[in-house]
Amino acid sequence: MKKIFKALDKTEEVILSVLMLIMTIAIVTQVFSRTIFNNSLAWTEEISRFILVWITFIGASLGIKRGAHIGVEAFTRMLPKKAREIIQYLVLIICMFFTFVVFKDSISILQKQISMGQVSSAVQIPMWIPYLGVTVGTLLMTLRFIESFYTLLKSKKMGGQN
Repeated sequence: MKKIFKALDKTEEVILSVLMLIMTIAIVTQVFSRTIFNNSLAWTEEISRFILVWITFIGASLGIKRGAHIGVEAFTRMLPKKAREIIQYLVLIICMFFTFVVFKDSISILQKQISMGQVSSAVQIPMWIPYLGVTVGTLLMTLRFIESFYTLLKSKKMGGQN
């Protein structure tokens, strides 16, 4: 299981790096086309928006792994140690549940997008591709919360501090 999550780390990082590069190129192209040629390229704006969706959701997954999300520790630090542990578990369970529900609902939205056959206006790609970013991202986030829960559980059983 540890190998799977380690491979997932690298995959997320590579995907995010490639998407950031493509988005940067698209935005720089847009800036140059507006300033030098006084012409706005619609495809650069559309591609950037679609990539931003993917970056947001995959980046959120990687943020969960790295513990980079905002936490309200001022309140929990005032609680006794046992209560803090219970809240940690409870928060992870709620987050797992929430991301799983969004994942599940995003599948039905994705299926509707596929059946409608809608394409984007500028690039003419199927609209289910940008929507797929939500599905993939929330699945990854759910897996990350499961990983965090497992890691917390394992550290508590081994007597570790977290």
